[in-house]
Order: sequence, then C-alpha cells, then structure tokens
Amino acid sequence: MKSYAIVLIMVVMITKTESQNVQMLLQNRQLVEREISCVLNRGPCDIIGNVIKSTLPEALNNNCRNCTPQQAQASQQIIAFMRAYYPRESQEILQLYGRRGK
Repeated sequence: MKSYAIVLIMVVMITKTESQNVQMLLQNRQLVEREISCVLNRGPCDIIGNVIKSTLPEALNNNCRNCTPQQAQASQQIIAFMRAYYPRESQEILQLYGRRGK
C-alpha cells in the first residue's frame, strides 16, 4: 500500500531516535515540517532528511517491503497523522517520489 511509503518521512525519524515514541515526535511540529520541507525540496536537509530522501522511492514503489515490524506499526500512526494534518504534502510526496513522479 502506497500509504506506507508516505509515512517513511517519519519512520526514519523514529528509528533514528529510539528513545522517543511516535507521538512525541509527531508533536514536534517544527521537526515534522522541517523534514517535509526537505523531502519536497523546499528547504535545507539535515541527516535525517537526506536519509528519508534516499529511501523514499524504494518505500513508495515497493510498498515498504523492507520495513521492520516496528516501522510498520509506527507507520499506521504516521499515516493517520499525515492524512489529518498534511494531506497536500502527502500527495506531493507521492507525485514526486512515486513511479509516476520519476
């Protein structure tokens, strides 16, 4: 499901910061928006943003087959978050990194 791929923006953040839970990360609006801006080529990228950009096409085009069980579980929360708070950006990410966007 391509929805898993949209979520990779946040999944990488989760795996890089194991001591924090998904909800805490999603509550940091500045962090979320910075990574989204990076992924959409609208702002500078930090290490997390660069990792996201390099792995996003694989996730989008292969339905997150390489996700760990923890990433898949976190993805469910993040999908709901992205759809609720960043629906336009979610669509832009699909267009930019999905097969049609290549």
